[in-house]
Amino acid sequence: MAPSLSAFLSSARATCLHGSSNAAHTWTSFTIVLGNPSADLDSFISAVVYAYFCSASPQREDHKRLFIPLLNLPTTSARDLWRLRPEFGTALKLAQKPVVGQDVSEVSRDENNKGLLQQLVTVADVRSASKSTPISLFSDRPNTKNDYVLVDHNALTIPTQRTEDLSRHVNIIGCIDHHVDESYVPSNASPRIIRTGIGSCTSLVVKHLRDSQLWPVPDDGYATGELARLALAPILIDTINLTAEDKVSDTDRDAVAFLESCILSTSTSTSAQKEWNRKSFYDEIATTKANSLDLLTLPEIFGRDYKEWTESTKAGEKFTIGISSIARSITWLLEKAESVDEFLKLVHNFARKPDHNLDVFGMMTTSTSANGDFQRELLVIAFGATASEALKKFDRKAKNELRLKSWNESLELLDSMKSKLTDANGSSSLWWQQDVAKSRKQVAPLLREVVKEC
Repeated sequence: MAPSLSAFLSSARATCLHGSSNAAHTWTSFTIVLGNPSADLDSFISAVVYAYFCSASPQREDHKRLFIPLLNLPTTSARDLWRLRPEFGTALKLAQKPVVGQDVSEVSRDENNKGLLQQLVTVADVRSASKSTPISLFSDRPNTKNDYVLVDHNALTIPTQRTEDLSRHVNIIGCIDHHVDESYVPSNASPRIIRTGIGSCTSLVVKHLRDSQLWPVPDDGYATGELARLALAPILIDTINLTAEDKVSDTDRDAVAFLESCILSTSTSTSAQKEWNRKSFYDEIATTKANSLDLLTLPEIFGRDYKEWTESTKAGEKFTIGISSIARSITWLLEKAESVDEFLKLVHNFARKPDHNLDVFGMMTTSTSANGDFQRELLVIAFGATASEALKKFDRKAKNELRLKSWNESLELLDSMKSKLTDANGSSSLWWQQDVAKSRKQVAPLLREVVKEC
């Protein structure tokens, strides 16, 4: 019988950090399943669900191969996820379905969530492991290469001091993603599934596992229900419980219908089936995610959902672009900073610190207006003359496409941005983005394209 979700995660972590000799199963080969560096719920769960079924399914011929889900977090260990990614803990808790009516204190629940999260493994954990690890990219072993499957991104981005040696240590054998194809994944990779217009990458993972007969029939065991509940979490979050018409696709709807059928078929009683409530499930995870920023400092908020790219200008200059996605308004961020000057200082320091040293930094916020309307803001900062020229081109190109409107909620902030936010010859702009359907998936390619045109 397939292992429980908890047993699988514990085994994968032990094998990854301490070598296969410490695991119950003797694994002879490994595949790393890696999400994108924003390490959001969709990336995390896409990796876990894919790795679980590829490792456990009886349909696979190679039963000695372990698929290890790795969180792409270079400075965050699993023991810190309870504060930085608390919605992960809520999703894992709900996947394992605590006994209904059980009297458990809030402190006990928090400690349980910490324990669940400590079963995961991050890049930071691998880097600090002192014993053998199957991940050669972070070891000193020469001439070793690991197989990688990318989920929720299709161009490898993994912080390492030996970036120039990636090809010596990384073999991309598969990819499942819902972003624009960057032509990085080899054409012979299997699977090679890159489809835009899908709300959640996990929906594509579920479809692939079903199509490949790697996801067992719903009545195949307890773990099927656990994995179904886990997979449901990011799909509902990314599509706002299937209500975001600009995001949700038929693939997402089909995945939700299938996963709910698994949940209901693995419930052991009629009463348990009646207890299933998708909205309550969604609300608990969404609330945890919404409140999570209260626990973080502003630099942690900027880095929580952050992605970075490097592009070449026409003149051959290498430009680094970073974009933070933040589920709070600029006004909320100013209040948290307690002053405009402090906010601008922290933004500047984040963008220009050595491990980023950005030429262009974007900040995309989402929030709800007093009238209950979903809204977006977009802040873009350019450092240096060439980057400022790119920002001018972005303004001209994106004004209509994103329906950008001047932002004027704080004249103090706008005045200070001109003198305190950028370096010499730099510039910055802040807008309301009235086309709220366009997220970072659409904004980032626009920004990258104007940089390449400079």
